[in-house]
Amino acid sequence: RRQRQMCIRDRLHSAQRQMEKSSGEENSARLTAIIAAEEAWRQAYQNKLENNEATQQLCTLQKRLWKYRFAVLGEDFDMESLIMWQQEALVEKDKIQMHLSLHQNLARDLLLQQDGLEEKIGAEHFVSDLKNVYKSQMEAFTFHVESLPDYIIALGVTNQLIGRFLHEVDQVQKQVTFGKIAQQISRNAANIWSYEIVAVDGYSVTFGKIITALAIFLAGILISRRITRKIHANLRRRGTMSESAAAVTEKIIHYVLILIIVLFAMR
Repeated sequence: RRQRQMCIRDRLHSAQRQMEKSSGEENSARLTAIIAAEEAWRQAYQNKLENNEATQQLCTLQKRLWKYRFAVLGEDFDMESLIMWQQEALVEKDKIQMHLSLHQNLARDLLLQQDGLEEKIGAEHFVSDLKNVYKSQMEAFTFHVESLPDYIIALGVTNQLIGRFLHEVDQVQKQVTFGKIAQQISRNAANIWSYEIVAVDGYSVTFGKIITALAIFLAGILISRRITRKIHANLRRRGTMSESAAAVTEKIIHYVLILIIVLFAMR
């Protein structure tokens, strides 16, 4: 193919020199067609070689992406490496999308040029030599168009692989973010719980101790009311004590229980 390119380049230069020396409209048109055909072949082979090299680079990139994906799925990474891999994937994604757009536009342009050349050949009468030149240019366009799909497919496959990898990275980062938020909330709650409000004779009174004392006090009041009501009901049922005496006894027991609860909560 490289020899073919060198041969095409030599014929192209020769045709350009002949055109500079040529005279007559028909001869000039023939040389112009030869130059266009040889230029079409040159571009087709050059693009084919460039696409082959680019496809090999895409294969290397795909291997790296699979390596990154296995590391992410196996949780065998650190956050610094993950961020570097993500940045690399984003850069490569932009490049691939640019190349996809360029080669899709190139394929469309080549097909349009083919259609235009077919119409030109069918609409005009040329000598056989000139018609053969146009056919050569048509073959160059066909070769060029047929060389593009493999590279475009490789670009698309690599682009999908990058998309999956970036999605997996996003999921990992969301999990890490949620974990950090949960840790921060837990840390803040612990700080608030152990926050010292006042110190009395070397004894630290924290927010958590106050909340605990209040919880004990409220629970004790509820329990005390149930106990005193039960005692009052038993005294009335037995009839060993008058109503007023039973009420007084109930209140005394209730206050004694509350005092015990307060002393216990203040410990």
